[in-house]
Amino acid sequence: MESNQIDVLLVDMRLEDGNGADLLPGEPAPGEKPPDSPPVIMMTSHGDEHVAVEAMRRGARDYVVKSGDAFRDMPRVVERVLREWGLVRERESAELKLRAHLIHAAREWRETFDGLPIGILVLDAEGWIRRANAYALREAGQTEPAALLGRRVGAVAKGQPWALLDDVARRALAGESLDPTELSDARGVRTWYVSASRLPATEDSPERLIVNFQDISETNRLRERLRQIQIMAEIGSLVAGVAHEVRTPLFSISATLDAFEARHGLQPGFERYFGVLRSEIRRMTGLMQDLLDFGRASELHRQPTPLAAIVEQGAAACRALAENRGVAIQLDPGPGGTPVELDRQRMAQVAENLISNAVHFSPERGVVRIRVDHPPARDGQPACAELTIRDAGPGFDENDRHRLFDPFFTRRVGGIGLGLSIVRRIVREHGGEVELSNHPEGGALVTVRLPV
Repeated sequence: MESNQIDVLLVDMRLEDGNGADLLPGEPAPGEKPPDSPPVIMMTSHGDEHVAVEAMRRGARDYVVKSGDAFRDMPRVVERVLREWGLVRERESAELKLRAHLIHAAREWRETFDGLPIGILVLDAEGWIRRANAYALREAGQTEPAALLGRRVGAVAKGQPWALLDDVARRALAGESLDPTELSDARGVRTWYVSASRLPATEDSPERLIVNFQDISETNRLRERLRQIQIMAEIGSLVAGVAHEVRTPLFSISATLDAFEARHGLQPGFERYFGVLRSEIRRMTGLMQDLLDFGRASELHRQPTPLAAIVEQGAAACRALAENRGVAIQLDPGPGGTPVELDRQRMAQVAENLISNAVHFSPERGVVRIRVDHPPARDGQPACAELTIRDAGPGFDENDRHRLFDPFFTRRVGGIGLGLSIVRRIVREHGGEVELSNHPEGGALVTVRLPV
């Protein structure tokens, strides 16, 4: 034994002032750290196996009945107790280290789980949420994991992505093999990359379903804008060449017609030729203007302007075209909303292009319905100024949906396919979006949303 250190205690069961068993530390509760006191050997000259069991239960490491042999064997008993006590302390130290390691590993795993830039839901075989990471909680507008546990995916929150994720989870749990895919909300404003993987049951855990999702809306927008930039870069030289080679001859032809008419007048029989020539010159001039509008860099001059006033200006510019085609324009300016910071001239071009398209695709006696609204924030979408234009035509062909904004793609006879490309570029320069869909009652529906 070392000096100033107690390695073992010998305690008599009967003391002058009490029972020696009362001095024992007692067995620690499950999970409780044992006391740091040295081991105890209980001694008594009056006792039986019941006393021994009680002493051991209270924390004694051994029990000795006083006798001559017992005192002779005491060094051996002490040595054995100290050896066993050392093994106990080593085991306790190892258990404490293991517990600390497990706590650290669990915390590290949780931090990693919560730090991933994707939403993760762990579902049981019945479709109940058993675990969710921080990304999923943020999407659900929650801060505590318990808010999602024990709930169905579709019941977490209203709107998206929860309805989409619920459908994926149900199909995966039903045994359907699903490849990772991109899913969008009904308005096409937000898109998520979603995957679902089933983990079979093991001896240690039941069957589970892992649903991963990530909002890639901004990535898709950047990808689409990059594609548009690449397209514009490719046609940039074409636009410059066409502008140089065609605009000057067009002006010369137009000036020659004016001079010819001024000198010779409209002689009988020449009227229809002049009309055709001027019509084609106007068409070619319009084509040149569209090419220049599409290829040039925009510099916006924003000022607070009511969106309804811009739309009324565009509708007025298209009334002559509508009358010629026998189409009515019905404008509902809606309630007066917050003025929008926009470039009046560029947004008037947007309104005129869209209304002109709607008129061209509407049959005679058809009605183009235009409405301006200012919906408040809802379903995670911010408040905005909204323009909707519905025509009376056949609507958009689903097979063309992915190409509708591509330059030079058109289904309109006489069109050149730049109108929608220019419209979307101008709207996006204002921080907004354009949505194309078909109205349930027929006709194409174009929706423009601008931030307020």
